[in-house]
Amino acid sequence: MSNEDLPQSAEMASAYLDGELDGPDRATAAADPEVGAAVDSFMRVRGALADVSPVDPSVKNAAIAAALAEFDATRSSSTSVIVPMATPATTTAAAAPVVSLSSRRHRMYRVVTGAAAAAIIAVVAVAALNAGGDSDDDFAVSSATEARVDASSIVFPMR
Repeated sequence: MSNEDLPQSAEMASAYLDGELDGPDRATAAADPEVGAAVDSFMRVRGALADVSPVDPSVKNAAIAAALAEFDATRSSSTSVIVPMATPATTTAAAAPVVSLSSRRHRMYRVVTGAAAAAIIAVVAVAALNAGGDSDDDFAVSSATEARVDASSIVFPMR
């Protein structure tokens, strides 16, 4: 709980009990009936807490050890026993194998990578088939034409 959640009277009562209020604020807190009720309530809580006797260290350690043992027993029994879920058709079902999420992710990545590789291979194959469609005759004609061009006949524009 933060100070914003506390009513103004409870905050002022707490400051009054802790001796944090100066003269005028202390007089204002003492005159306010809500602050007075909160101070009385806090005083009763303070008194009840003061009446609690300290626990013997050996009893405290035994209680902590028992609680930790119970926690360990509950945790080990819950992780080692797989409780099958009942289906509408059958009341007893075999326990489903546990598959970690990381192995599922790796499996998904393998499938996506395989699909991407197949798409790339298909694109390369189509490009190779289209590139092979040119005839050798066209190449021979263009080579002969290029061979007849004289280097002196090339004119470069001047700027």
